[in-house]
Amino acid sequence: MKLNKSIIEFIKYGVVGITNVFIDFSILNLLMYITSVYKGGLLIIFNIISFIVYSSNGYLLNRKFTFKSKNSSYFLYIVVLGSAMIINSYILYFISINNIMNINKVIWANEAKLFASVISGIFSFFLNKHFVFKNTAGEK
Repeated sequence: MKLNKSIIEFIKYGVVGITNVFIDFSILNLLMYITSVYKGGLLIIFNIISFIVYSSNGYLLNRKFTFKSKNSSYFLYIVVLGSAMIINSYILYFISINNIMNINKVIWANEAKLFASVISGIFSFFLNKHFVFKNTAGEK
C-alpha cells in the first residue's frame, strides 16, 4: 500500500514537473532567443531566472496536489530546489559548451537542459518527499 502511494505521488510529481518544465523551457528559450546566447555561463543566469518563476508554481502545486501537505516549509523547498538548480545549471553549462557532434545550437541547448532537468528532477523528488513534505504527506 505504501509503495502504491509513493508511485501515485511520483506520478503527480511528474505532472507538476511537466508543468514546471514547460515554464522553465519557455523562459529559458525566450531569454536565449532575445540574447542569442545558447551556451556557457550566461545560461546559468537564465536558469536562475526561470527557477524563481517555476519554483513558486511548483511549491504551490506540490503542496496542494502531490503531497497534500499543510505544514510544509517553503524555505526547505527552496533549499531543495536551489540544490537541484545548482546541479541542473552545472550539467547544462557543461553539456552546452561541449557540443562535440556540432548539433544546432538551439537544439543542443534544449537537449542539455532536458537531460539536466531529468537528473535534477529525480534528485529533487526524493528530497521533497522525505524532507519538505514529509510531515503531513497523506493526511487529509
